[in-house]
Amino acid sequence: MQHYRLPFLLSILILSCPGLLGTEEQHVQSIPHTRAPESTAQHAQLHFTAGALDQQARLLISLPHEHRASLDLSLADSNGRWWRYHAPLRSSGGTVAVPLAAEYWAGPYGPMQADALATISRVSLQASAPVLDQPRLASQGHTDPAQVSLIRLLDPGFHREGAFPWYTLRLQVLGHGIHSVELIRPHHRRIPAFRTRLHSGLGPQVWQVRLRPDEIAVDDITVVIRAKNNRILQQSTLPLSPMDEDRAGHLSSVTMDGQQQSALWPLLHSDAFTGLHFYVDHQGQQISTRSALPPALAPILRWRDDWSGFVGPRGINTAMAQALDQHLAIQAVSDIDLLPDFLWRDEGIYRFANAPWHSDHGGPLHHPMDSWDYPGLWGDLRDHARDIIARSRATPQLKRWRLSCRLPISHPDRHNAVLHRIMDSFAELVSRYDHRPLHILHPASIPYRRMQADGLAILESDLTQLAFNDQGSARSHIDLDQSLWSWERARYQVENPSDTGVSLYAWMSDRHHRYFQQRIAYLPAQAPPQVVEVWWGSDADWQAVGHDLEWDISLRDRVRQLGLLATADSPDGAGQSIPITTLPLVGWAADPPPQARLTWMNELEPEAQVWRPYSLHFTIEPQVDNPYDPEHADVMAELIDPHGERHSFPAFWLEPHTFSHDSMGEETVLPSAHGHWAWRYAFSQPGTWRMRMRARLDWRGQYRSLETPWHEISVSEHTAAMLPIEGSEDVRYWQTSDGSWWYPMGITLRSPGDSRQDVLLRDFDAAKPSAHWQGLGTEAYAHWFAQLAEHGGNFARIWMSPWWTGLEWHRSWDDFQGLGRYNQANAARMDRLVNLAAEHGIYLQIELLNHGMTSESVDEQWHPDPESGEPGSPYNAVNGGPVARAAEFFSDEDSWTYHRNRLRYTVARWGHAPQIMAWVLSSEMEFTGAYWDEAYNTSDRNPHSPTLQAWIERNLQWFSQNDHHQRPVSVHFSHPWRARTMWRMDGLGFSYSNAYTGYQSAQRQLGGPRAGLRGAFFTYLTRHFPAWDLGRPTLLGEWGGHWMERDPQVLENEFAPGIWMQAVLPFAGNTGFWWWLWVDASDSWRHFAPVRRFIEDMDPRGEDLQPMLPQVIAPQRDDGGLHAVGSRGNNLILCYLYDSQDRHQAQASDAEHSIQLHMRSIPAQRDWRWFRYDAHTGTIIDQGSARSSRDGTLLLSVPEFTGQAAWRLEAVDD
Repeated sequence: MQHYRLPFLLSILILSCPGLLGTEEQHVQSIPHTRAPESTAQHAQLHFTAGALDQQARLLISLPHEHRASLDLSLADSNGRWWRYHAPLRSSGGTVAVPLAAEYWAGPYGPMQADALATISRVSLQASAPVLDQPRLASQGHTDPAQVSLIRLLDPGFHREGAFPWYTLRLQVLGHGIHSVELIRPHHRRIPAFRTRLHSGLGPQVWQVRLRPDEIAVDDITVVIRAKNNRILQQSTLPLSPMDEDRAGHLSSVTMDGQQQSALWPLLHSDAFTGLHFYVDHQGQQISTRSALPPALAPILRWRDDWSGFVGPRGINTAMAQALDQHLAIQAVSDIDLLPDFLWRDEGIYRFANAPWHSDHGGPLHHPMDSWDYPGLWGDLRDHARDIIARSRATPQLKRWRLSCRLPISHPDRHNAVLHRIMDSFAELVSRYDHRPLHILHPASIPYRRMQADGLAILESDLTQLAFNDQGSARSHIDLDQSLWSWERARYQVENPSDTGVSLYAWMSDRHHRYFQQRIAYLPAQAPPQVVEVWWGSDADWQAVGHDLEWDISLRDRVRQLGLLATADSPDGAGQSIPITTLPLVGWAADPPPQARLTWMNELEPEAQVWRPYSLHFTIEPQVDNPYDPEHADVMAELIDPHGERHSFPAFWLEPHTFSHDSMGEETVLPSAHGHWAWRYAFSQPGTWRMRMRARLDWRGQYRSLETPWHEISVSEHTAAMLPIEGSEDVRYWQTSDGSWWYPMGITLRSPGDSRQDVLLRDFDAAKPSAHWQGLGTEAYAHWFAQLAEHGGNFARIWMSPWWTGLEWHRSWDDFQGLGRYNQANAARMDRLVNLAAEHGIYLQIELLNHGMTSESVDEQWHPDPESGEPGSPYNAVNGGPVARAAEFFSDEDSWTYHRNRLRYTVARWGHAPQIMAWVLSSEMEFTGAYWDEAYNTSDRNPHSPTLQAWIERNLQWFSQNDHHQRPVSVHFSHPWRARTMWRMDGLGFSYSNAYTGYQSAQRQLGGPRAGLRGAFFTYLTRHFPAWDLGRPTLLGEWGGHWMERDPQVLENEFAPGIWMQAVLPFAGNTGFWWWLWVDASDSWRHFAPVRRFIEDMDPRGEDLQPMLPQVIAPQRDDGGLHAVGSRGNNLILCYLYDSQDRHQAQASDAEHSIQLHMRSIPAQRDWRWFRYDAHTGTIIDQGSARSSRDGTLLLSVPEFTGQAAWRLEAVDD
């Protein structure tokens, strides 16, 4: 077949400033690629450091003359946002210059903003032409070459590699500092790539990936490039073409590694092994065994460069690699040794004396045991093992990996720890890329217990005997506190040397401290040694003790204690004991894969109502280890709406809980049944919907799938339902889905208790302290929601914090399960809050994290603190988490995966509810690790945290793709003057910060010490969060005096004026007051009612309201205590007048000495109808007319004033 070639060159020309006449140039070029003429689509990418581009940069595309091509260009940043050039380019050869000015580029969110250029890190080129077949890319400019990488597919898709039992994909990866490359396939399977060379091993270096048939899929692939320290240098998604079986013969081993070369050195095997050792399964479970292991293939691909074919300890012997490939294809290899013991022996080809790390050959070691003190050796051996895994993992007959190294330990106090780190490292490597177990043979590893991801040690039974007491019973146990999901049975060898019969039981306690017992044997007197078995399967005979919950295999997810119990037929056995030997733990049997099955627990209702909750409950078999992880169980409903559009929405794992009260009156939330799957949805439109459930389950490393038949649901209207909140055409306000203006009014109800507020309650005889409310739990919200709704409130802010409704925290706190498994008791509490909110018409804003969870500075909960009882974050490496510092939480990929899974669960369980109106990613984000490290203490006038902004943007994108209600999503900062750059980012749902008057004296912010609450709110709106400029609603997150100096008189003076000020200023709602226990104790709920009556008479949308501070003229007052605040618009004016000295004392009573309000910048020479409201009742007490002057001044007289009053003015049409 003839192939056509057309080289083209993509360059980035970066002009550092307009005055420069030239540029510095650096090139990174691809390898030519040949394709058949019928393959018309070409794709190539160029990567570089974000921040390299600006408005002066250009893209240069060079093609040979007289070759026509159609070119499609796009730009993308590291968070997945992309923009495409506004029109396709066509070229007949030569160089095409493409401007990078923002107006030429647009994406799914509209035209590119100028500041977006600073985030660009990838250029993609899609080229189509009958003869276009040889892409070449280059980078020009002053970009740091160490940060530039390029990824290209040398094959359009996966291909069978000759007669080998695997499929192959080749990549061209160019750049500096590249240590490893891996693919991420669906459900986050990671597949390692290995280096090889084309053309007889002398050609360019490429990266090759081998996959099993079940790993092949026709879709995009994600390629991750890492540095030596495991830092991600680049992560990119590339398109694949369908697999071409016809080309199987063309991709033989000859094309992979060149002509077959003869290996000069043999492939060796490690010896067979029989003895006590342990292995680590794909879930990290350590299992002891005495099973016999056959000889294992032990390939050596790296050795001294003075041996023919080898290129040193950091390069691959191509001939040896080819010999390994051939051996894997021809022989049935069941075991591969990644760390053979012969490397430290005194005989054999690859003996220690011949090793590249021996001092005789330039290495640092003189004696084999010196290896324990040389970490670089183990790093090289791990890299060597990674190459072997990458080449071998797709071999179908392979059953086990092995580490047969048994190098003696000379200094146990020091070298045992080294051994443990090495074993951990290799175990992590194997489990990252393969599901097969790793057998570890080193004798010193037997007492070693590998740490799981949650930081808990894997413990084995140290039970050696059961000693009878004088009552004729014996009991022994071990503290596990770990998942035993991989267990199906455990075996013990026991005997009974006593003169009385013995009944033997196993017992365990689950994560809720519930006790189960299983009778496993009766041992007659003088019984010889025999094997007894503890069964853990679904039909195991575990009997509940002290409760009535039946056994279910889901209880294996966390076993706190495991032990044996013996009772003698008579007390004659006192003082004697039963010897116990723990035998190999038998895990999963070689059962055939089960058929995936879904069973409905309730009737599938054929009818539903718009925006009313519709729920389904069901079980799925087989059960999975972690139902919260979509890699283990991806359960999703597929829907077709009445217009034929498809939707999907995830199901979630639910463990039923019941609410009750203990003897002290405190609320208890206890599990009442085994967990099952649930699905909740709110249909958005009437008509006939179709729904089916689909699931993908991980069963012992294999995936099983199911889908149910379609089910029709007839959806009707429901006028009483709470409607979801959405943005309005006037971007400064919200509306309900029927188009009505929606005005949130309420306060913060963070959690039931807050001990800091107790000092505020001393003056109220009947007030209950914080501990009382914390004990009431959700009952407190039943009371507060009722009070709020009775007085016109409809909004509450709630935190998902570890001490209230948080899902994920350290497992040492009851009901928490560590990373990736969620607190079902707290989820049940949130269920009840959501239901209570619906009963009372309250909309909820949910804070998904509190700042202390990711802070090491303010309110920090990152580090364990034994004195306070704080266990520290499960993300913290000291607790077994993925990162050492709080700042790293915001950039680490593993942390993001855990965080994203929790978001998915949150949306699945509560995302159906229209009464949840908004998500906030975290409270007070300037105190979190990333912002604190990068921006908090800087002298920069506009401090910025790029790491935090990237994390926020990634969250915004996730919610835009997964929240079908498209709720507003925002963040919260304590200090409104911080993070100005972040508040300019696109996609934030509303502006949200604090306006404590305490800032005016403590930080000289929000107008300064004498500005008062009026000045704080006015500055907040005009200087920090002008909704008319930012193009989004503005809310108050917190306010009310000082955040620490708790003065009840200050709150009394601020509360009622504060909610009136918000009502007349162009805020999107009336929110944020912090001191909820004071509000209840002082019965200040009543102040909401008059404000609600006031705002019900208007709709500010489209009025373009602007804040104003009217001048107050009061002849009888010279104390400066009278103040006015309001807003003016096209046809609407709002104003509030109050006395900061004494709001309740009548002031002027006659027209001659009346108070006057001077309002300026009013639409000139217009007639206005005014309505005066009694601020104490919210009723209209007077009305009249006024006319604005030619200079835009409007005067209002206030003949009688009692502390506070409000006005609404409407323009009178001509």
